[in-house]
This record gives sequence, structure tokens and C-alpha cells, in this order.
Amino acid sequence: MSKSRVILLPQGWPRSRQQEICREQLHYLGGDLQRVIELGASNEDRFLRHAKRLPVIREAREPALVLLTRTNPVALSIFHLRRVFEEALPALRVALWCVFVDLDADPFFFNSAPLSPAFSDRPEDAPLLRSPEGAHFVVLSAAVDGPAEILPHRAYDAHRANQAQSTGTPGPDL
Repeated sequence: MSKSRVILLPQGWPRSRQQEICREQLHYLGGDLQRVIELGASNEDRFLRHAKRLPVIREAREPALVLLTRTNPVALSIFHLRRVFEEALPALRVALWCVFVDLDADPFFFNSAPLSPAFSDRPEDAPLLRSPEGAHFVVLSAAVDGPAEILPHRAYDAHRANQAQSTGTPGPDL
């Protein structure tokens, strides 16, 4: 990645035990850990109102990375939130969206989440989650094996899949 990404945490960081793993993975995805926007345990509406006031986000001056940490239920915690945020802040349509799964808190995520069939569905491989509308998310967890090697590729895969979805360009079975 040529430019580091400002990191948005509308749901806050994962539990403290998982935070260091998450930070490392965000770094490998091109996230700038010196530029993290979060409001602690506040709600997503308040975060969105705050983000709308920030020129770096509102005007898409720089690439963004959005990390979601609440995984259950997937449709409400992840897919609905992305739809709402992208409608309110169109610049986030080009952001890299990620989900950090705490496998202790949500041990069945990988068995029930709609993962993209074009990529591995193994937690170790940082699979891509796919919404019913075709939006893709990089799925992070403590199980990711070799994050320095795999995560830059997953960021590219997610970008390519989202670009194909938004332009209607045919691509692999995403």
C-alpha cells in the first residue's frame, strides 16, 4: 500500500486481550496506528455525527480503513451499519472495511457468516465476508496465520471485489 489509511473504529477496539493482535493486523493492512478515530464505548450514531465533521473523512482526502468489532448479529452489526455509514458519508464507499472476530465471544462466526466463495473460508486465511448486496469485508481474528504476508493481499482482494460490485464489472465468483 502506497499510502497509510486513517483508521475508523465506530464500535471501538476489540477486548483488551485481542487488541494487540488487532493493531498488528491493521498495520499490515496499511492502517496508520497514529491516526485512529474512535469515541470509546459510544454508539455508532454519535460516531457517525463526529466523522461527518472531519474533512479527512468527509472529503475523502486520504484512504480510510473502517474496523467493526461487533459480529452478532451479522446483518445488523455489520451489513446494516456499513449501508448507513456509506449513505451518510459516500467517501466511505472506497474505504477498506474489516471485521475483527473475537473467536471466544463468537465461536460460530465462521460457520454461519456468508463468506465469499472465491476465497478461502478458513479463519487462518483472513477470508472475505460478503454482504447480500455484494460488499466485501476482510475478516480478521487471532487465528490469522502469517498476517504480514496475507493481509496486504486480502486488502487488494477486497478492494477489487468491491470495485467490481460497485461498477458491475464481472470478476471471479465474488
